[in-house]
Amino acid sequence: MKLHDYWLDRRKYSEIIRLAVPLILSHAGFVLMGFTDGMFLAKYSPEAIAASGMSGMVNWLVASLFIGVVGYAGTITANNIGANREEMIGTVIWQSVHLAIVFGALSFLLGFLAEPLFRFVAHDDIVRQYETEYLRIALFGNVTFFLSAALGGFMSGRGDNVRLMLAQLSGQLLNIFLDYLMIFGHWGLPEMGVSGAALATVLSALLPSAILFYYFLRRSSRERYHSGNWRVNFSIMGRLWRFGIANGIQMCIDAGLWSVFLLLVGRIGAVELSATAIAFRLNNLTIMPVIGLARGMSTLVGQRHGARDHDGAVMYICHGLALSELWMYIVGIAYVLFTEEFFDMFASGENRGNVDFAEVRRIGCTLLMFVAGYSIFDAFNITLCSGLHAVGDTKWTSIVVCSITLAVTGTLFLVVRLGGGIYAIWTTATLFIVLLPIVWIMRLRSGHWRHIRVATD
Repeated sequence: MKLHDYWLDRRKYSEIIRLAVPLILSHAGFVLMGFTDGMFLAKYSPEAIAASGMSGMVNWLVASLFIGVVGYAGTITANNIGANREEMIGTVIWQSVHLAIVFGALSFLLGFLAEPLFRFVAHDDIVRQYETEYLRIALFGNVTFFLSAALGGFMSGRGDNVRLMLAQLSGQLLNIFLDYLMIFGHWGLPEMGVSGAALATVLSALLPSAILFYYFLRRSSRERYHSGNWRVNFSIMGRLWRFGIANGIQMCIDAGLWSVFLLLVGRIGAVELSATAIAFRLNNLTIMPVIGLARGMSTLVGQRHGARDHDGAVMYICHGLALSELWMYIVGIAYVLFTEEFFDMFASGENRGNVDFAEVRRIGCTLLMFVAGYSIFDAFNITLCSGLHAVGDTKWTSIVVCSITLAVTGTLFLVVRLGGGIYAIWTTATLFIVLLPIVWIMRLRSGHWRHIRVATD
């Protein structure tokens, strides 16, 4: 193959962009939702945004395991299309829906452990109270997100990303509106603060789930993809579990690392936790479009892999990586040039808490430099790992992430034990992100993934 085939094929860029743009817009809506949620909570009190960052990460720690399983239905769908097995798609999605309901019940039960968890963590009293409120409501309502992830696989796996975007954007816009009403108490509603933010997020996820159900069950889908076949199929459910659980474990372990990261930062102080929470929300602005690009690319990679066109799969990964790096450089430069302006969007004219926002800004501006630097390497991690998942290489990637995460987590505890502060913790995490791309490049070049079959029999 020539260099042109791997990096300079305009047609491949066009295909990725066509599929990715709706997903990028959807993720932009997600970023806007999180951004607005963060600004509302920061204006409510610095402790509120600190608590939402911590409890939101813990909730993702739980939810990511389940979403990794049910969301893998989209990858199986893409591989089935490449293998000309469209009639099995409806059955695949239904197995994902069944699992989403079971996982939702498990998450609900875990919600009762929110208070004991944060009682164990030595955070400030008011932060701990907010953390408990947010996490309990989030865990109670996670089933709405699991259903949305399961049904979203029907759209993304077929490349029907415009309708998927519209469904997800509708929920995101609803969330912003409900945030305004519930956090501060407008239109006759009581002021609910952090609880209102969590409840708004849960309720808003019902709308995209309903829209996606409509597209999945309409007549054309029933005829072409047999989406009316709702019965349990243990063989396909087993395939979904076999590939998806490794994907979910990797997502869970990754979330676990950042949960530990936030827990350790929270032990340093509320100022540091608030600055980190805001930096994480700005980090989402950086990575969410790249995740959208990676998802669009993964559909094409999965379809090529299902058709056993392995060189074609690699070419799409390379073109997706080039687009991701371009975006990371643009945002990284913006963070360097306009650091204070980005942080000032979270400033409040009325401080309801005990944290001085000037101190939060001072520390946070330095943290944003970390984000600008490691984002260039994170594009490799997101894109290459997404490509390996699309070809079914989830077990190996999960083992690698688990091993490296355990090492990094131990190092973080050691850094704190030796008296390291906020910048030492962030430096340790940054080194992890910077070194990880080497692992994915070596695995992709090895070719072991070429022998994996994801499509249903």
